[in-house]
Amino acid sequence: MGGIAFPITESAKQGIIDLQRGSYNYLQFKIDLEEETICLSKAAVISLTELPAQVPSDAARYHLYIFEHTHEGDHMESIVFIYSMPGYS
Repeated sequence: MGGIAFPITESAKQGIIDLQRGSYNYLQFKIDLEEETICLSKAAVISLTELPAQVPSDAARYHLYIFEHTHEGDHMESIVFIYSMPGYS
């Protein structure tokens, strides 16, 4: 089995464009199993300390976060992909 490919909704596509433009630094996605699509469930500007609170306790989610940091004195903005699943700690 090679995997499952669901299309992303227009709002999810727009969220990714807005993330690239700097409108947001955090996106959360969910899978709509009935429609078989990937949907944007949240777009926001959050701090790193607020990131753990974005993880729902009742459903799996996919997250994109722009992590601002420095490396060897250079300012970096790394896009971090996070998969969260309830029931684990």
